[in-house]
Amino acid sequence: MAIGPSGWRTGSTDLLAELHNRIELALRILDKKINEEINKVTTKIEKIIKELHLEGEQEKALLDFKEKLVDALLAARVQAKERLEKLIMYVEDGTITFEKKSKTIHVKTANDVSLYISSKGTFRLPLNNISFYAYFPELFKMTPRELIELQAGWRAGDEGERGTPRMETVYIEQLLFWLATRFGDVNIEIRGINLNQGNITIVYFASALSWIEQWPKKNGKNIAKIIAKRLGLLTWYLSDGFTTKNQNVYISIENKHKYISKYMAKKIVTWCYKKGCHIILEGWDRWESIKNIKVHLPHPIHATIEQFTFRLYCTKTNTGICVFARTLLKSETELQRLKELLQKRGISITWQVWKKKYYLAQINGQSVLKLVEQLPEWCTAARKLLKKYKLQCTDEDEKIPCRMQRCRPAENPPLTCALGCFGARAKIF
Repeated sequence: MAIGPSGWRTGSTDLLAELHNRIELALRILDKKINEEINKVTTKIEKIIKELHLEGEQEKALLDFKEKLVDALLAARVQAKERLEKLIMYVEDGTITFEKKSKTIHVKTANDVSLYISSKGTFRLPLNNISFYAYFPELFKMTPRELIELQAGWRAGDEGERGTPRMETVYIEQLLFWLATRFGDVNIEIRGINLNQGNITIVYFASALSWIEQWPKKNGKNIAKIIAKRLGLLTWYLSDGFTTKNQNVYISIENKHKYISKYMAKKIVTWCYKKGCHIILEGWDRWESIKNIKVHLPHPIHATIEQFTFRLYCTKTNTGICVFARTLLKSETELQRLKELLQKRGISITWQVWKKKYYLAQINGQSVLKLVEQLPEWCTAARKLLKKYKLQCTDEDEKIPCRMQRCRPAENPPLTCALGCFGARAKIF
């Protein structure tokens, strides 16, 4: 009988049955999985060469890398098949033992560790002596700043280090994109195969021999998390990210989640297409999720007073709706002219210096309503604003005292009333 560690799941019998099922599945789909991986590698590298117009030494180096990786996958298939066939015999005979060490279960046969089970439930079949050295060329024309941000994102996520940067992954897309940011001399290992419940995955381990880790040890990892902004969020997301059904993008940080705005995610995706990085990432679930995010870009609503053009804003607060209008002026002379113009209409503005050379002028709630009453163009803009934010004057709003009701235009009472009531609720007019 197999001997199992006490307290593991519901007992050694259940673990033994689970192990048997996973080995059977792995044997059944191993050839198919290896062939799929070889086809994916071949297709991606050929597409990279074609679409990036690589030639000469770059093309030669990339083709050499591809051939060595394909050979390694073929060797992994042979070794994995032999080990799985032996392991299932031992499982069926009941001549295996389970030994618990720290957070890992060692599945042993005849004093040899044949499989590891992690505390997270990952069943890994280790493979030995399947590795190769190669040169991975620089594929994308990145600025030093772009490169450092991408590298910081990897380090904040999955990248490890022992002097040189290292990466372990089960995704061929992640492996290739990591190498594209850690180009040069590399060492690639196939360390094992994970026996999952519904499929199997190949475990790649890469070392970037041409680089020295910029952010060593745990303190360095924390520094990388600070540096990983903008483009760094891409590689951090590809390491430890996920998207929700509502297309919200998050990065996992220990037991917390860091939110990436949809607008930022879209900007990152646009950059990838501009540089050509999407060629490597296409087909990977994480990339497809962030690529397909829909961003509703703002459609600004404008209104003018003589030569001054204002943009109308509507923001939601805890107490209601805030409506205001802004314009950007190039000189103090323009600001003074605008003040005089609005004073004639009984309207005041607030302003502040922006970027040391511009003046940002703002018309707040009550003054916006005055302009809505006085100028047809502002009345039209206000209607658009209400429609855009799906605001309307409800029965509840009618009960709120509204100072604008006594002077609203007869032809559009709901419009002014709606703006006025929302203003009364927000206490901003």
